[in-house]
Amino acid sequence: MTIRRESRALDPALPLAEAVRHVSAVFGPQYAALELSLVTPLAELALPSGQVEYRARAIERQSLRARLPVWVDVFVDGALYRSVVVTLAVVARQEVYVARRALAEGDTVTAQDVVLGVRDVAGLADAAIKPEALAGAPRLRGPLAQGQVLTVRQVAPAGMVMRGD
Repeated sequence: MTIRRESRALDPALPLAEAVRHVSAVFGPQYAALELSLVTPLAELALPSGQVEYRARAIERQSLRARLPVWVDVFVDGALYRSVVVTLAVVARQEVYVARRALAEGDTVTAQDVVLGVRDVAGLADAAIKPEALAGAPRLRGPLAQGQVLTVRQVAPAGMVMRGD
């Protein structure tokens, strides 16, 4: 009787490619440019011999964070062998409204106060405001610095009673 052990090292480029493919498919259409890179190297992993397949787990369609962990399941001969976490650094560029000048809380936001610019929106707490939201002279819920991206939660609809009114 002969006992033989066979294994090979996991090529870290393969789970990384699967994670990038999956994130690009889920979030890519929403942004003008999506740049993804590996934050930390993957741990060394020995795989048994057999047909290897990589499948990224579903990601919730939430706001995109600047660091995004993606679980990738490693299958050998159709059976789940191991799961690895691929942590990606995300740069998601999108055309957004940016404050042309500093604005105070309660100020009315007009087209003259903002300018369209392409910025990295990964990691923003809220979604960037849409052009139609500027109709009707909305007001700011808090101060906005020059160059800051205008988000949905920063703007109150016109006619809304705010603190101090």
